[in-house]
Amino acid sequence: MSEQTPKITAKLSILAALTIGMMGCQLIQAPEPAHMSAITQKAYTELQQSVSQLMGGQRVYIGNSAFQNSHILAIEREPKVGPDGHLLQGRVMEKPTIFHLLKASETCILINTKTNESIALLHAQCQITKRDE
Repeated sequence: MSEQTPKITAKLSILAALTIGMMGCQLIQAPEPAHMSAITQKAYTELQQSVSQLMGGQRVYIGNSAFQNSHILAIEREPKVGPDGHLLQGRVMEKPTIFHLLKASETCILINTKTNESIALLHAQCQITKRDE
């Protein structure tokens, strides 16, 4: 069991409790890791804007295959290079920001694992990721 597993389980429990509270007495599923089953331009734009918002408004560049094969997305800061093309600091020390895509009921939820902030993606279509994927 990795060091991250208890944190992810705690986040899922909190999300489940919040979702149940918002949905009242309706029967819902606990949030589970998901991937995007189809991505339209509208969903891609929403994803890019949501990631930017969860990173404090930083401009981000996301490939069009984001969340297609995994429920995890890592965003790294673009390294600064000098006029000669070499890294200014020699190496990048900052860890990437990790996002998880979850599905709760019929809603896709994007979570910044560093801050625990989340956003519901209204235009995304996602499917629960099988455990062996």
